[in-house]
Amino acid sequence: MAAVTGKSDYGDVVISLENCILDDDQLKNTPSIKDGLDKEVEIDLRIVGCEYIQMAGILLKLDQVAMATAQVLFQRFYYSKSLVKHDGEIYSMACIFLAAKIEECPRRIRDVINVFHHIKQRRNARTIQPMEYMGNSYFNLKNQVIKAERRILKELGFCVHVKHPHKIIIMYLQILDCETNTLLAQQAWNFMNDSFRTNIFVRYSPETIACACIFLSSRQLGISLPTRPPWWELFGAKLEDLEEISLTLLSLYTRPKANLDTLQKAVGEIRKDLAQKKSDKADGAAAANNSTPNLSPTGGTTAARDDSRTGSRPSSPSSKVSPSSAASLTDGKKKKSSSKDEDKRTSYKQRPISRASRRSRSPVNRRSRSRSEAEVEADQEVTAYRSARPIISAEAGRKAATKAPTNKR
Repeated sequence: MAAVTGKSDYGDVVISLENCILDDDQLKNTPSIKDGLDKEVEIDLRIVGCEYIQMAGILLKLDQVAMATAQVLFQRFYYSKSLVKHDGEIYSMACIFLAAKIEECPRRIRDVINVFHHIKQRRNARTIQPMEYMGNSYFNLKNQVIKAERRILKELGFCVHVKHPHKIIIMYLQILDCETNTLLAQQAWNFMNDSFRTNIFVRYSPETIACACIFLSSRQLGISLPTRPPWWELFGAKLEDLEEISLTLLSLYTRPKANLDTLQKAVGEIRKDLAQKKSDKADGAAAANNSTPNLSPTGGTTAARDDSRTGSRPSSPSSKVSPSSAASLTDGKKKKSSSKDEDKRTSYKQRPISRASRRSRSPVNRRSRSRSEAEVEADQEVTAYRSARPIISAEAGRKAATKAPTNKR
C-alpha cells in the first residue's frame, strides 16, 4: 500500500505483511564480502549463528515460531551489516531476545546470556561454570546485547514481521488430500526448520518454500503427487525455484561442520587488517595536514603571522630602509593624517543639527514647564509684597499682638 502524497513526491512508503525479498546484487555483494571475508566463511558463520539460536531456544523453552523469527532476523541483519565489524555471538543473543518479545513469549536477558554461556562452554568441552552476575563481564555483555537489539531494529527499519510457512504446509497438504500422511507432514516440517539456517527466506516467498519442502519430502519418501497438471502450479510456484531450494537444503546436509575457533580466527585477521588500513589512512591524512602550510585570512602563512606577533624582523637585505626614505615616509604619513583631520572638521561643520538636541514638545514636558512658570510668578508676587509692606519694629509688633482679639468658644 503506497502512501499518497501531494505534487512533490520524494518516494513511496510501502507497508506490507510479506517477507523482505532481496535482489541478486544484495545477495552477492554482502557487507562481509566487501570487507574481505571469504564467501564460504560467511556461510559457515551464518549457519553457526542460527544453530546457536536454535539450541538456545530449546533451552529457553521457546516456541518454534520464536526461534524461526530470530533466525530470519539474524539472516536479514547481516545483509545490511558485516560479520567482521559486528560479532555474530552478540547479535544472535540480541535476535533471540528480540524475537521472543515479538512472538509474545519474552525471556529475561539474564536467562538469554546464561544459556549462550552454557552452550559455549559445552561446545568447547569446558567445565560448565555459571557466570557471575556481579562481575564486569556480565554487565558489559548485557549492555552489548541491548545495544545490538537497538541496532537490529534500526537497520531493519522496525520491520520485524516474519511470515512463517509452517501453517502453509499443513494447508497445502490438506488441499492435496495428504493431511493423514503424518510421515510426509513431519518430513516437510523438518525440512522447514532446517531451512532457517540458510538464506532462502530472504530469496523466496514462504509459499514457494512450503511447496519446496513438500516437493523434497515426497521425492525422498517416494510419494507420488499430481503432475498433470503439476500440483505446485496450483499454489503459484515454479519448478525452477523448487529445485533450487531443494539443492540448497541438500547442500546444507552435505556441508562439513565448521570449527568456530577457525572461523573466529579468520575474522580476527581481517579485523586486524582493517584496523591497520584505518590507522595508515589516518597517519597519511595527518602527514598531509602537517606538510601543507596553513594560510592566514590576510593571505600570509602562519609562520609570517607568528613573526609579526613576536616582533621579529626579517633578515633579508631588501627589508632595510635608508634614513632619507624613512623621513619621506614619515612626512607623507603626517600629511595624510592632517588631511584626514581637516576632512573630519569640514564634515562636522556641514553636519545638520540633530533633532535630539531640541526640546521635546510632549504634554508631560508642557505640564512641567507650566508648573515651573507658576512657581516663578508666585515667587515674584511674594517678593513684591514683602517690598511693599512697611517695616514694623519689634515692640510695635508685640503691642499689636496683645490688642488683637482672641477667639472664644
